[in-house]
This record gives sequence, C-alpha cells and structure tokens, in this order.
Amino acid sequence: MASKRLLQCACWATWLWELKAQPPPADHESEAFACLEETERAIARTPDMTHEWMTTSHIFKRELALYFCPRSAKRMTALELGTHEGHTADVLASIFGRVLAVD
Repeated sequence: MASKRLLQCACWATWLWELKAQPPPADHESEAFACLEETERAIARTPDMTHEWMTTSHIFKRELALYFCPRSAKRMTALELGTHEGHTADVLASIFGRVLAVD
C-alpha cells in the first residue's frame, strides 16, 4: 500500500514540475484547435463501443478532448488504469503531452 501511495505522489510531483517548467503557449487558440484535430484523427483509428464493448465510446473520447484541449493539456500527464488494447490511450496521447498506461 505504501508503494502505491509513493507512486501516486511521484506522478503528481512529476505532473506539477512539468506544468511549471513549460511556459504557456504563445497562441493558445491555435494549439487547442490542433489538439482537437489530432484527437479526431486518433478517434477515427479506434473502434467505438458499439463494435468493441471493452473500449470507451467515441462520444466520451470527444468530450475529453473538448474539455482538456483548451486547457493546454499538452503540458499535462494523463494516467490510464486498465488499458486493455490501448484504444483510449491512443486518444489520450493525442490530447496530453504524456500518458502513463497501466494494465
């Protein structure tokens, strides 16, 4: 249990350090638009829940992008627990600067 807590603290510390280390983007609006475009291409590569029930829906993936892309998510790290085949991790990688996936 202690090692699990240590890992969580290390992840938060890494995330906070990265967030402080990188300057804010010069053109925030174009960065958000590029993020959304890249995410749409990633979603097109992944199956929807209607075809593979062990993945998240395309709607959920788009909602993630719509929420995080305008918030400079390329400077953030995402943690996905239970990756299965990595379909959602692929989409997360198009939204966030770094993705930690644990299966």
